[in-house]
Amino acid sequence: MEQRKKEFYQSVTVLLFLYGSLRAHPFVQKTGDQAKPGQCLSFKWGGQTGIHWYSCCNNCNSSDTSCDGKTYHSASKGNYCNSCGVDNIKGDGLEVAGFHCGGCRGQNYIQSKCITGLRKVYNIPGFCWAFAMCFRDKCEEKFEKGMALNDTSFDLQCTNGETVQDSPTDCCSTVNAMCKWTDGRCPPPCCGEPTCCGAIGG
Repeated sequence: MEQRKKEFYQSVTVLLFLYGSLRAHPFVQKTGDQAKPGQCLSFKWGGQTGIHWYSCCNNCNSSDTSCDGKTYHSASKGNYCNSCGVDNIKGDGLEVAGFHCGGCRGQNYIQSKCITGLRKVYNIPGFCWAFAMCFRDKCEEKFEKGMALNDTSFDLQCTNGETVQDSPTDCCSTVNAMCKWTDGRCPPPCCGEPTCCGAIGG
């Protein structure tokens, strides 16, 4: 009996150590962290359910702070961003990437572009990765790379010469039925990666 207790406590200790290590990992967003001034951060697996995808932006050093504290995500009323792009206790998601998005005007412009393209999924609550990925990618295209926005990317149609390599969100459904988009359903996040959930490239 004593041996079993000892083994049990050793197992609990190992689990607590592993959990602590995971939380200390630099890519894990901790409540209170924030985007750098003039930038946004995208997060996944946050919110009360642990499955929400969203972005927070820090516009506090900008002349336009009209979107201060706004959470960029789809069809959810959850507020995961505090003033100056601070992730709050309701968010606590895993940090995906930091990026520029042109301040409030740019952020609202990109949001409208993603809403237009992703009509099928915009009404799926923020646990759908597609809107968060669209928001980040289009912000990077326009405000970091200076590219003209491709209006057919993130429209869930594999057209205009798109491929799974350059537009996996639109094209994965052509090689993997698991990635087919239907109203009210969000396929797995790997459907937004060139591997198309393992159907090709590995």
